[in-house]
Amino acid sequence: MDGGAVLVIGPLMLAKHLGPRINAGGPLVLFSGVAAFKGRHDGRGDHQRRRRHAHALAGRRARADPGQCHLPGVIDSGAWDGLGEQAKADYFRQMADRNPAGRIGTTDEIASAALFAMTNTFLTGVTLSVDGGETLTRQRRTIMGLAWQQGPLGATVGRFLTPEPIPERLLFAEPPRRRMRVKLGGEWIADSEDVILLHEPGRYPVAYFPLESVRSEVLERLSTVTTHRDLGSTAWFTVTAGGKTAKRGAWQHTGLPAYASELTGRVAFAWRAMDAFFEEDERIVGHAADPYHRVDIRRTSRHLVVRVGDRVVADTTNPVVLYESGFAPRWYVPRADIDGSALTLVAGETFCPYKGLASYYSVAGVDRGAWSYVDAWPEAGRVRDLVSFEPDLVTVTLDNQVLHLEPGQLVTPHGIDRDLTVDQVPTA
Repeated sequence: MDGGAVLVIGPLMLAKHLGPRINAGGPLVLFSGVAAFKGRHDGRGDHQRRRRHAHALAGRRARADPGQCHLPGVIDSGAWDGLGEQAKADYFRQMADRNPAGRIGTTDEIASAALFAMTNTFLTGVTLSVDGGETLTRQRRTIMGLAWQQGPLGATVGRFLTPEPIPERLLFAEPPRRRMRVKLGGEWIADSEDVILLHEPGRYPVAYFPLESVRSEVLERLSTVTTHRDLGSTAWFTVTAGGKTAKRGAWQHTGLPAYASELTGRVAFAWRAMDAFFEEDERIVGHAADPYHRVDIRRTSRHLVVRVGDRVVADTTNPVVLYESGFAPRWYVPRADIDGSALTLVAGETFCPYKGLASYYSVAGVDRGAWSYVDAWPEAGRVRDLVSFEPDLVTVTLDNQVLHLEPGQLVTPHGIDRDLTVDQVPTA
């Protein structure tokens, strides 16, 4: 039984067998994870089943399931110690970057939520998401490219026109037919034109290198073996080169089913644990390049106006619209058509592997109401130093129609790629 099934079925079985034994008014607090909201193959989540169960037991005046402590976020507990100190710190930093609270949770916070659920005698059938807002971003987060941010194999806004539903999970493997290289400790450790790119739902594409393309002395197999829900047993390696060591820096699927034979004899490297990945002599930032991700930029003469209250912040008939795979359009305004006194640069940047570093501005006092790729990647150079405004924070009208935050416009920030330097970015 996989981990997701345990999170769903385990609490349900406990509720089923413990519920009848609870004294009248006695509390039952269950702990679960993101599977409670994601649901299983029949589309019904653990969360909904428990609410119905709590309602049934409430009729017997037993206070079953007063508060389910839902834990889709990362909690600083001993469960992560097996990663090693450096890997754990890197992972915590990555997860904090994408959490609305800007940090990960503590066991004390879980305990206090459970205590609240147990002591509030008028609470029943309620889910407490103790996650710093992670549930909200998961429910609104999008999947792009082929398998992530709104791609057809992820949480797409479109659908396949087939008589029967497609499987809940589809993995897609293909040769990108590009030369890829990996560097660690200032040394090349892998170099191949025979890479396989794996697209897995909800994840960035991952490059798998033939073992013969990897310097044999850099890999040391660990005793750690995990199980991938689709690809079976997975062996882990410490990677060492140039005086630098990355524990659990690479993995290999050693128990592959017959349908996944393309990955036989291949190893993948943890992106953040390596110095850098390259295609030919140019560094690839953020994740392996997704051939199904596209950015198109078009000029338009439509009339766009930005207001904060009664103040006109921008007024242009020369905006630029950016179409990005799976996302609703984003509108960019030349600075000449903006009241510059309304913009104040604020701390914090986010990173897009396709557009570059985004700087943020308060707009007439509205925090982070706008952003700009001041030095956009060459591929997105037509929006360089233009400004886009958040329609959910300020009023944006296009041809007198008020824009709203559409499905597909919320993204997961990547965070600034580690050790990214200007000389490693194409500037043509």
